Amino acid sequence: AGGGCDMSARIKPPPLCQAAMDRASDLDRAYFRRHPRARQYRRPQVQGEFWPASAPPGTEVDVLLLAPGVRARVPVLPTGALDDAERWN
Repeated sequence: AGGGCDMSARIKPPPLCQAAMDRASDLDRAYFRRHPRARQYRRPQVQGEFWPASAPPGTEVDVLLLAPGVRARVPVLPTGALDDAERWN
């Protein structure tokens, strides 16, 4: 049966990026355990957590608790970061 989308060949993150993603998840899990009434918080990014995308130094992350154990992370770029990126295009 065709389809063309072979999900068995997934790209894996490099070990350092996987470690960053795991660290970010651990930080967020611990925060919401310590603050059971919280629904969001902001923290500095863990460099590499947004692999394969990247975020500039100084980026912070808004972490939203969507449901128990389900979180969304939204990068908050430092002031001027988009201006800097546009210079390189």
